[in-house]
Amino acid sequence: PPRSTLFPYTTLFRSPTAYRGPLYPLTLSVVYAIFGHSWTLGRLQEAVYGTMIVLLLGVVSAQLFGRRVAAVTMAIAAVHPTLILFGTSLQLEPLLVVLSLGALAAALQHRRTPRGLLWPIVAGVLIGMAIDTREWGLMLVIPVVWLLWTARGEPWRHVNMKRLAAPLVVLAAIVVVMTPWTVRNEVRFHSFIPTSTSAGITLAGTYNATSAADKAYPTLWRPPTDDPADYKIVWAKPQSSEVQVSSEMEK
Repeated sequence: PPRSTLFPYTTLFRSPTAYRGPLYPLTLSVVYAIFGHSWTLGRLQEAVYGTMIVLLLGVVSAQLFGRRVAAVTMAIAAVHPTLILFGTSLQLEPLLVVLSLGALAAALQHRRTPRGLLWPIVAGVLIGMAIDTREWGLMLVIPVVWLLWTARGEPWRHVNMKRLAAPLVVLAAIVVVMTPWTVRNEVRFHSFIPTSTSAGITLAGTYNATSAADKAYPTLWRPPTDDPADYKIVWAKPQSSEVQVSSEMEK
């Protein structure tokens, strides 16, 4: 089998995949469906995400430090090399950053006016969408729940229903947004996969003999077909599903 194939068990055998969440491909497919398939259109979509990142950085900065700091933050972000680099190709990270900043901005807005549950709902929906973009979006739950839990200025150990409402609404919104993808994975793989099958593939691709031997870029992630041990696992049982292969690579 060709070693150049990134995920041969999905591309050659046409089995389903859950290596990444569905949101970024979904947004890209909507653009293609409306305007036609075009690399340029995909890059323009990335430019829109980049613009939204700059604006949301300004919003979060204004919420925390005021308008002057927000203006400086936006000026720096608009020309920051990393943000420019990630907007030059079809990558999911800009969308993930947009959703992450949006969730933080919603939580901070609730702290400014801790009345009602609108902003906690918005934060929960955006976190759920971030998780459906890439599983690392789950890490947003910790800071957002903490921001909401401490919004009323009460001692952090003090528990009451009013205080619990916002965090619980966030968690409920996350579950609602994630449920369709989780159900799809159950139907396709007959396994409980809340977000992604990437854990084993990512860990094995990062921590292996090939990556360790590279003095210039140690622990750089490599496709499973680039390392002999990972390659052997991939092709040991060619008909294995992505879930089974990832599970073997976790061992």
